[in-house]
Amino acid sequence: MNQEDFKVLLPKNMNGYMSACSGVKYEPKGISNFEGLCLWTLAGLCNPQIIIESGVSKARSTEILCQIAKNFGSDHVYAFEKSPDFEAYVRQKLRKYQNVTYEIGNSCDKVSALIGSVKNKRVGAFIDGPKKGKAYDVLMKNLSLFPQTEFVVTHDCYVGSPTREAFLEGYRNYFADKYDLFFTEQSTFPDRSINASLLREMSKTHPDKMHALDDNCYRIGIIT
Repeated sequence: MNQEDFKVLLPKNMNGYMSACSGVKYEPKGISNFEGLCLWTLAGLCNPQIIIESGVSKARSTEILCQIAKNFGSDHVYAFEKSPDFEAYVRQKLRKYQNVTYEIGNSCDKVSALIGSVKNKRVGAFIDGPKKGKAYDVLMKNLSLFPQTEFVVTHDCYVGSPTREAFLEGYRNYFADKYDLFFTEQSTFPDRSINASLLREMSKTHPDKMHALDDNCYRIGIIT
């Protein structure tokens, strides 16, 4: 799937995404609604049976992935986080979801352990940590080893970032032979109306964080 085809599909999926995910509250550094819509659209296209998240923090994206799994018939969400700092908070938040496993530990090891157990199921992945270095390379390699990896999305892939360089290198090393790659840049994805409700929420709860939805709200890399 190329970037132009993907762009055409985004507005068609906006109502479905907002209906399912509008109740997922904003968390500082959490993904924007636009980024959530991208994941929603990919799931609709690829129908992943397994969704993997590496880097949970306060679980805004995890909740969105759980809604995606529910709406598109995925079997399960596996969410891995290295730091235990927000573990109690996240476990409480995720109690209402029956389709998620949340674990503290090294994502590279956790993903590697899944490869044999999911067999030939279709896999989609969202990476929000690690974002560079050896750990990121190992994670990308492990994701490429699933028999049916449908998509890999990485957060914070803005121009000039170390994450973008790591993402490009991982693509060249493990996915380039049969996958497309593109980035959601502001110039190529100009419709920002999807973030309007999120901005209203943030103005009440986190007014000091509203700058996070400025130029960098178009900042994910997609392999599919």
